Amino acid sequence: MVSDYHARAQKRAALRYTVNENGCFISTYSTGSHGYAQVGWSELVDGERKAVVMLAHRLAWEFHYGPIEAETLDHSCFERRCINMAHLREMSRADNSARQERRAA
Repeated sequence: MVSDYHARAQKRAALRYTVNENGCFISTYSTGSHGYAQVGWSELVDGERKAVVMLAHRLAWEFHYGPIEAETLDHSCFERRCINMAHLREMSRADNSARQERRAA
């Protein structure tokens, strides 16, 4: 079960975007050094305030579909800030890594 804070972050992540020419839903949240959009909030955990940061595409997926079953989410569009559900798919890390290697070749 997700906290109320987490649920609100899921909704915010899913609804804050602009659409680019490729049909990507570009998150308007800031990006980390890794290039992925991220959403942060703080919540009480065991009586202590804790900072939480999650990737926007993972939160958006949870908002639309619930928990992520696979190890990772792959962007078929290769746009790290994209939160378009049509561009995301669950995948194992090994398959995702192999896909990235094929793209680089």
